[in-house]
Amino acid sequence: MEFDALPHEPVIQLLDMDEKIGQMPHASPTVFSFFLPEFSPQGTLEDGTLVGPEASVLDMPRIVGLLDGLFSMIKYGLAPCYNGFTDGNGGGCNEGTYERATGILEYGLSGSEVETSRELQADTVVDEMATLMTAGRLSEQSRQIIKEAYNSVSSDSAAAIRVAQQLIVSSPEFHTTNPNFF
Repeated sequence: MEFDALPHEPVIQLLDMDEKIGQMPHASPTVFSFFLPEFSPQGTLEDGTLVGPEASVLDMPRIVGLLDGLFSMIKYGLAPCYNGFTDGNGGGCNEGTYERATGILEYGLSGSEVETSRELQADTVVDEMATLMTAGRLSEQSRQIIKEAYNSVSSDSAAAIRVAQQLIVSSPEFHTTNPNFF
């Protein structure tokens, strides 16, 4: 799986990411980075006198902005469609056609995978995506849910792949770097 910039847009611009997801490379609000080192979110961490600096940028609009941008990237490419990561009018977007995209997220089945049964194809695709997108941390329960969703999509393999990608970016394992043991 890789990002391919389209020939008509050789320079990729991600605008207003600080507003959409709370951070933007090379646009830290202060010399102390995005996070105040003493920040403690309300609840268990605050009660335990622990700190969680990264939680200072995690509010609901930014969490939704991140998921909107990731879903838009998967379904429409890097385009302004449905709160994607680029600017512009969000109308006129058709899933899987990438007509308004400046780049697309590529993932393709090899010839041997296309010829296998749908269940074996789901196993291969979900296992490979789990490695690529979560470094293999995706739990067996999450894998099974994603495989079932993959198999429930019509015979369109590209649509099934997009569903699997969306479910993986929605999983806790995608957003963490430690193993998940539940």
